[in-house]
Amino acid sequence: GDSRPDPYADIPDRQPVMHRTAAGDAGPDGWCLAESTRGAFSVMLPGKFNDTMHKMGTTTGGTSIFHTVLTKTADGADFNATRFEIIGARPPGSPPEMMVHRFRELGGKIVREEIVLAGLPGTRMHVEAQGTTADMVLITTPWNDYMLAVQFLGPISPSLQQDVERFLQSFKIKQPRQ
Repeated sequence: GDSRPDPYADIPDRQPVMHRTAAGDAGPDGWCLAESTRGAFSVMLPGKFNDTMHKMGTTTGGTSIFHTVLTKTADGADFNATRFEIIGARPPGSPPEMMVHRFRELGGKIVREEIVLAGLPGTRMHVEAQGTTADMVLITTPWNDYMLAVQFLGPISPSLQQDVERFLQSFKIKQPRQ
C-alpha cells in the first residue's frame, strides 16, 4: 500500500477549507492569475476569486481532495478550475464518461472532442441541459483529474466564448517538486 504520510492530515474530512476569498490582483482588463494554494495549478479568471479545498473518503477506501479556484461574473457565468487528487485506490469509472452519463440523464445535448490542454490529453464538452450551458475540459491522469468549467444560463455569447477560450488556454500545472 501507500506508506507515505498523509499530506492532508491537517485538513478535516468533509469540511470545506477556504484558503482565500475575493483574492487576486486584477489587471486592467479585470482578469486575475488564480494560483491554487495547495493544488499545484494556476489559471486566469475574469475577476477576484475564491480558493478552496475539500477532503473526503472514496468508495475504495482512499481519499479524494478537491482543490478549486472559482469566480462568478457580473452576468452570472461561473468559472471554476478543480484538481481532484486521489490518494489510495482510484474509484472505478472514467470521470468524462460518468459526467456524460449524468448530463444525458438530464436530457442534455453534448458535443465532445478530444483535445490537448497544458500538454495533457483531455476531453472537451459543450453541454446544454435544462436551460443551462456548460463548456468544460476534463483531464485524467493516474492520480489526478482536472476539470475546467464555465457554466451559464442560456446560449453562449461571442464575448463569453472568448473568455472561455482565454480561461482554458491559461491553465497550467506546476511541476511537482522532486
